[in-house]
Amino acid sequence: MNKTNNILIEKKDSGFIGEEIREQDELWCLHCYDIFPANQLKVDFLGNREGCGSTKQPGCDGAGFGVDIFKGDCEFAVGCRQHAAERKAELASMTDKEKREEYIEWSFCEGYRHKKKKHNLLNEYHLDWSSKKVEKHIKRYNEAYDKQWKILNYQERVERLQHLGFYDYLRKEWDENDFALHVKHNVHGEEEKLCNELKSLLAKKSYRDSFHFVLSELLDREKLEKYKNHLGGKHKTLFALIENISCAEDAYKISRRSSGCAYSGKRQR
Repeated sequence: MNKTNNILIEKKDSGFIGEEIREQDELWCLHCYDIFPANQLKVDFLGNREGCGSTKQPGCDGAGFGVDIFKGDCEFAVGCRQHAAERKAELASMTDKEKREEYIEWSFCEGYRHKKKKHNLLNEYHLDWSSKKVEKHIKRYNEAYDKQWKILNYQERVERLQHLGFYDYLRKEWDENDFALHVKHNVHGEEEKLCNELKSLLAKKSYRDSFHFVLSELLDREKLEKYKNHLGGKHKTLFALIENISCAEDAYKISRRSSGCAYSGKRQR
């Protein structure tokens, strides 16, 4: 794995895992904001030992020194943690309604609002943007959307590496078995894992219902179809998710009709 890594150089018996980074040094991750010892660094999808090693957030995909991973005592990390502490105090002083309004605005409305009215994809006739119901549906929608985005983003990264000849380089440098294992586990295996996470989520009726609520109540579906090219990368993720929602619903209907189905009439969660 370390053959691909020009940043970290293993130094046996030296106490170092890379240039100026000792095993006992504390590192900080920009993604999950956790601090962890350098000896817990994970191997990222490129085969480099610079992935987030947080034990509190084991699913964190932060990676890259100077990108997501920093020394815990550097000015940037200290400043970010200080800002996070101030933000925590600010949230403690807000009402539940104020928190909902901020979350809905920041995580949803801002992404679909456009300075040109005709491209504004929010439903202008939806009046209550601060209810618990709207927040619940948006949280589920965002969770599914984020998983779909990760799949597409990962596929694009792999395609980019193929275009740059990265895998051709590995094939020449590595033993054939090592290369095959790397592709199986670090390339196809990671994509399969991400796809299974999305399928597991969309198998739940509550998530599918929340997605339909967002598209029918909070977004203008007609404008969405008409002006989708103005959304940039956002429309690609959204329309891929629409397709996967349809597949999940078809799979659910087929399973209900299958021979020997033990469906008891209980509502699907």
